[in-house]
Amino acid sequence: MLILHLPHFIKFLEYLRDLKGSSQFNHMEKNLWKALHCNTTKTELSVLAIYGQAISHSYLKEIRQSGDKQKNMLDLGDFHHKVHKHMQDLIRTPDLLIGSISTYKTGPLDGKEWQIQRL
Repeated sequence: MLILHLPHFIKFLEYLRDLKGSSQFNHMEKNLWKALHCNTTKTELSVLAIYGQAISHSYLKEIRQSGDKQKNMLDLGDFHHKVHKHMQDLIRTPDLLIGSISTYKTGPLDGKEWQIQRL
């Protein structure tokens, strides 16, 4: 959400700062302000979002379903091999996830549509 709505978060921080009599950020606000203007931080947030789409959402869905089926981690060996293979495929061919040939069929682990967070 921070990357998607970055200008709105920046405007909100400016609004908070301007409401104050001192027109200064407190320590936490100042750290967030710096982070929202830091390319390294924004890159890390983007990578975490992409990883979530490619691996985490599908992985957690499978793990939760396995609990309903009374499976434990030892029963999920084949699934973990699939996770490892998918990650290796993405490392070898990043276009599967972030390139012009990427689709929801090639990017996410389960080949299902991207997970969209709604407000």
